[in-house]
Amino acid sequence: MKQFLFSMFATATFMGSTTAQITINRADFAVSGTQLDSAVWKRLTKTGTVIPTMGNNQVWDYSALKDSTSTISADYFAPATGFGALPAAFSDATLAANTALSFQAFVYPVRNFYKLDNTGYQFLGYATAGAGFSIASFTFGAKDSLIFPPQTMRFSTPQTWYSFPTTNNKVWKSTYKDTSNFKLTVAAFGINQTAGMRIATVTNVDTIAGWGTLKMRNPSGGTALSYAVLLQREKVTQVDSFFLGGAPAAALLLDAFKLTQGNKTTYETAHKFLGIGFKEPFMTLYTKIGDTVTSVVRGVIPGLGLTASNRELNEYAIDTKVFPNPTTEAITFEFQKTNNANWHIMIYNAEGQIVSLHRVDGAQGAVNQRVELSSALANGTYFYNLLDETSLIRANGKFILAH
Repeated sequence: MKQFLFSMFATATFMGSTTAQITINRADFAVSGTQLDSAVWKRLTKTGTVIPTMGNNQVWDYSALKDSTSTISADYFAPATGFGALPAAFSDATLAANTALSFQAFVYPVRNFYKLDNTGYQFLGYATAGAGFSIASFTFGAKDSLIFPPQTMRFSTPQTWYSFPTTNNKVWKSTYKDTSNFKLTVAAFGINQTAGMRIATVTNVDTIAGWGTLKMRNPSGGTALSYAVLLQREKVTQVDSFFLGGAPAAALLLDAFKLTQGNKTTYETAHKFLGIGFKEPFMTLYTKIGDTVTSVVRGVIPGLGLTASNRELNEYAIDTKVFPNPTTEAITFEFQKTNNANWHIMIYNAEGQIVSLHRVDGAQGAVNQRVELSSALANGTYFYNLLDETSLIRANGKFILAH
């Protein structure tokens, strides 16, 4: 799970292989905690990628990695926005996000709650309106079902994502219990709407394992982009226990779901490159046991594209018409798309917060794309980037919103 960006002009470009160790405090971590924030990630190709070397004054060169077409985004709100009354369990939350919870093949919507202050950035827990699923593919009973009722889960202790000040050699550990209630119907076992519980004991260990320079590909071409960073290494382990009708669930029933009582799992370990003035890492490498890289993502910087540069774009730029300007509720983009891939229109405010990320599908040729703007947006000047599938900014500009 995850959020970030911005204060993009606070990030300097460093040349050469020597830089200084940085320290990240609350003031350097660009999440407002009280208003709309956006998180956007871009997947990268990972062929031949290895985990970064730990240590000081390193040069981590990932400039050969190119963007894939997959973009992941999330929005973060003041806690009660769009979710009704704030659950009492999260009265101290400063940030919330709509996301999803997964159990085996079942995924259902939840709202996560976070707390951000001068000591750190913490994940407090979540609330869900509930969901129900057929489990016939597991149990072969046509009417068998798994129901997750509405519930609020405040962790026994919060999960600390970042501990301020974040600096070299710092280590922090978070251990918490995540309890999920459910109702299970399995005709073959004589179970009908029987109350159950899954208790997951989760331990996160985070270490700032080095500092140095991160090099990333510049989609504009030319010299790779370089950033002063800290390297954060995160390891997650989880122990699951399952109860049904107040007693430990039978092994035979768990086997049907490919579950084991008391099973200990080491999740993907994450290696994150952190910089000053951003909400999320520049780049994160996820690995499994044995340090095999499973995926690589990097973050969006609105004024610069997806960690890209606005410089030397003349040969790639395309003419774009934006109207009406000023606008009261929507903005229309007209341009010629040069290929059949998915592009994106990114709209952000003067503070660098993304307020809309709109995917542009369709074949090569003329595009007339209307983007609705939220009525909650304040009047003022907004900026846009038109990004192709490689994250290259093909056009940018601004418009005025006047409701």
